Amino acid sequence: MKILLVGIAIIIINVLSITFHSDYSSYELTEQALKNEADKCAAAAVLYFDEEAYGDGELLLKDDDAVKAVGGMIGERCTWQMHLFDDSGRHRTYENGRLTDETAFSYPHSFEDETGYETAIDRPAVIVTIGYEGDFYRLAGVGQKTVMRSSMYTVNSR
Repeated sequence: MKILLVGIAIIIINVLSITFHSDYSSYELTEQALKNEADKCAAAAVLYFDEEAYGDGELLLKDDDAVKAVGGMIGERCTWQMHLFDDSGRHRTYENGRLTDETAFSYPHSFEDETGYETAIDRPAVIVTIGYEGDFYRLAGVGQKTVMRSSMYTVNSR
């Protein structure tokens, strides 16, 4: 009887371990996909700039076009936030396509995101943060429900 109980316990532990590793693998793939999407969105948003101002030596982003591009790439399943820094001296924050904050800044600027990560902004930049909520783990007690990834694209030369 003791051998039967030990055997059943080992089988249960193995099933729990396999389930957790499978769920964790799915979570990691989702996290990497969000990172790739944030990279693409940040790079796409910086492409929408005012050509006339660029000819005068300033990089001014077209907010409406950048928001439409990012919103079209992400869709409705994820929440997103975009920070725009350009030569206008205004830091604009968009959440799911709506302007939520606009503040003045000057280069170099120290920016701290929602997670507490701090970075120096010394040239025009776009920061995109994407969040996705879902049930990633089937086991009770693993409470990770949100994946959030962020990416910054800076303009290196003009």
